Amino acid sequence: MNIQELKFSNLSELLRKWGDLIISLYRQELVKTRSEDTGALGNSLNYIVETQDGEYEVNFSLLDYWEYVEEGRAAGKFPPLSDIKSWIKTKPVIPRPYNGKLPTVDQLAYLIGRKIHLQGTQGKHPLANTLEYIENNYMELLDDAITKDLQGQVDYYLFKNF
Repeated sequence: MNIQELKFSNLSELLRKWGDLIISLYRQELVKTRSEDTGALGNSLNYIVETQDGEYEVNFSLLDYWEYVEEGRAAGKFPPLSDIKSWIKTKPVIPRPYNGKLPTVDQLAYLIGRKIHLQGTQGKHPLANTLEYIENNYMELLDDAITKDLQGQVDYYLFKNF
């Protein structure tokens, strides 16, 4: 018997539950850290549990800009103004008058982009916070699931002829 022949049904089920839990907690963390205005990032989160050669993985997919929410953006490069314009329209951003005039969406996007270019942004780490919470509160369940699976396999192979 090799590792590929072992069945880890309890582990698979636990990983699927964790995937759902991580999505739920991540969405809550995005709201808590005020990192989500449109809901698009939280709604884009998806996962799949994969098994290959006895190894189990939970792979997540997100919209590309998750990295900027997580780690921030270094100063020195202009962000895409089209993305800032979309953000302004969905937020909605209410500009303050300057010299008695309100800036247009294009002007406001430029000003926000310039500030990001000059100062960067701070990361809010919602994914890291979510994964840390899982690690601190649920790792014991992983040991239990693997133990149940292994015990079931041992019982099956030792006592299948009795």
